Amino acid sequence: MANQHGQNFWHSLGQQPWLHVLGMGMASVLLYSVGFTMGIFLIPLQLVHERWGLGNLLYGAGLVLVSLFLLLEYDLARSIDADTTASLMRLTMLMPAAMVGGLVLLNSTRRKLHWTVSLGVLQVAGAVILAPLMVRFLREGPFLEFIGLLVEGLFETGGGGQGTEDLIRFLGNAMVRTYALGNTVMVLGGFFLGRLVSSRDYRKSWGIGFSRYQVNRVWLWIFIVSGFLGLIDLRFNPGLVFGLVVWTILSCAGFIYGVQGLAILWAWLINRRGGLAPKGGLAVLVLVGMIIPGVNLVISLGLPLLGLSETWITYTFRVKERKAHEGNFK
Repeated sequence: MANQHGQNFWHSLGQQPWLHVLGMGMASVLLYSVGFTMGIFLIPLQLVHERWGLGNLLYGAGLVLVSLFLLLEYDLARSIDADTTASLMRLTMLMPAAMVGGLVLLNSTRRKLHWTVSLGVLQVAGAVILAPLMVRFLREGPFLEFIGLLVEGLFETGGGGQGTEDLIRFLGNAMVRTYALGNTVMVLGGFFLGRLVSSRDYRKSWGIGFSRYQVNRVWLWIFIVSGFLGLIDLRFNPGLVFGLVVWTILSCAGFIYGVQGLAILWAWLINRRGGLAPKGGLAVLVLVGMIIPGVNLVISLGLPLLGLSETWITYTFRVKERKAHEGNFK
């Protein structure tokens, strides 16, 4: 009898949503804190939404942000240079706040708005939330020093020279102007991967629908016009606000073409009879690669160019998929 009561207790405890929310929240905190797994820290939170609803997602989101803030304060308390870096370090909390907030926003609007509208809302929200941090980055020497180390590591410039300084300034401005894109990629990655993990039926239907995805032709003109305005911004520097607006639109258009590029690779895997493992590996590789310097540059340029190439190049393994399902997937 005692064993039966014990089994009933543990069974009833396992049915409590708050316990699962607590576990998933701690998993998100661990993934974010490790560093190289930061790109997938939203997946446990998305699983909370898929299994226990939006209300529990809000509890989980609050738990994650409070835990990350307390960990940050603990690190600052042990830091010798806390007086000089505390304000900047606290501003970095805007990054997980923007991503977690974006995930909540995406889940609360996905049934009400077309996915491209939700994407635009997500881009603007991320830009607004992260703006104070980006403005501070522009004023901080360590940020440009970091860019300098990145340039030396990628191109082995050895430091020095006007060309190197110009490249550092260009990359710094480009990173600040496209910061909303990184936030959007993280949110969408956690959103879709979480849904894929949680539902077998969704994996089947979404995988087939995604392989057929094709960008509406209107985005080609948005990409061309915003790209032209981006060149004007780089050449004449009309102002930070102009640059932020133009590059946010350009990065949004580039991201959508990047999704098409990923869909081309996805369709290629389907054509090669690739199972769930290589498809999931492709998704994780892209998501994790976006936070690795150098790799993220290749992905950020390569996927949009691959997607854009389908405007002029016919990929035979995609013809049947496109004819079977015209238009955008949702």
